[in-house]
Amino acid sequence: MHEHLLAAAGFSDLVLYDLKAFDDERHKKLTGVSNRGILENLKALNEVHRNVWIRIPVVPGFNDDAEDLGKIAAFVAGLRSVTLVNLLPFHRSGLHKYERLGWGHSLDGVETPSAGVMERAAGAFRRLHLPTKIGG
Repeated sequence: MHEHLLAAAGFSDLVLYDLKAFDDERHKKLTGVSNRGILENLKALNEVHRNVWIRIPVVPGFNDDAEDLGKIAAFVAGLRSVTLVNLLPFHRSGLHKYERLGWGHSLDGVETPSAGVMERAAGAFRRLHLPTKIGG
């Protein structure tokens, strides 16, 4: 499956790669699918590319706890191709798309994370000397 990803990556100077959760069961709960392929693709990409930005949407109550963020940080720290971790605070502006498409979501009542929550999340990555940016 990753042959298409690797072929496309060969034509780019930068790859933006989204991670939502490290724990497979949590990822299934959040997205409906396993993250095993996602993590395997990232490992394969790491072997052929040298400029990957990891983007993580931080969603309060879903993936903002220290344990899961620490696991993502440890995994990413082992990848030599990662040049930036970009933590993206959840915002509600895209939820109308789900409604328009008739898709369900479990994000009712979820608010944008505070600056303190985002700084705590960034700390998990910065402690491992990963360049980390908050916001897009």
